[in-house]
Amino acid sequence: MFEALQNRMFRQVNGAFADKLQRRGLRRAIVVMTIASALLLGIAIDSGGDRVGFLALASIPFWLSMVLLNFSLRGIFELDDKRLDEHQIAVRNAAYKTAYGFTLVFLVLVATIAAALGPGRVEMFALAAVAFVICAVAPRLITAWRTEDGNDVD
Repeated sequence: MFEALQNRMFRQVNGAFADKLQRRGLRRAIVVMTIASALLLGIAIDSGGDRVGFLALASIPFWLSMVLLNFSLRGIFELDDKRLDEHQIAVRNAAYKTAYGFTLVFLVLVATIAAALGPGRVEMFALAAVAFVICAVAPRLITAWRTEDGNDVD
């Protein structure tokens, strides 16, 4: 099952649709869309966190942007090492290394702002959810932002 899923993903991220997403400007737009949709998700948690259907609907833009981000990066964060070349593995590993520093600074900043603002329980949960989501996808965001036009991650 896992092998079939990896094969399918490999074919998809190396297909015609992924080829269209290999421009730097488009990748950067996807990064901005991903961050904006994470913020939208936080706003949805804050305003209607007890309505599961509303939250599921509000999460659709985030998942759509994640699919586009995955395609624009040719799946280097989801595919097994045996399906990637050495350059792709190096790009992925460098992104994780850079993201560690980024997320540390980002979380300190978020915690400082949260302490200064003193949000309520629901607002704090929404802020923590947004911070978690952004930190979880930080390596992908960093790679998509930095990658030049063409097939640099390929």
